[in-house]
Amino acid sequence: VVAVPVGPQRPRTRTGVVTEDVLNVRSVSSASGLIVGVLNKGDKVSIIGDAMNGASKWLCIARPHSFAAWVNAWYVSEETGQKPEGKAGKTARRSRPTP
Repeated sequence: VVAVPVGPQRPRTRTGVVTEDVLNVRSVSSASGLIVGVLNKGDKVSIIGDAMNGASKWLCIARPHSFAAWVNAWYVSEETGQKPEGKAGKTARRSRPTP
């Protein structure tokens, strides 16, 4: 017997915490995208997707009463419920992007 889901499927969301003092929220997954808001260190975000732009990983975040927007993954520590490996749960990266 196979259980068939009933009703609309919700996308899996993840939670993250901003690690930079000030983080620009952008309209697209690019450092040249229009800044549509800012987040502060310690702010929690709901991550609804991600994308690569060159060597940079970007996170699509839900914004209350607004459209989804993008932040650079370098500045967000994802909460996984598991102990992080390495520094702040992040893997080593070659260069640090501009927030």
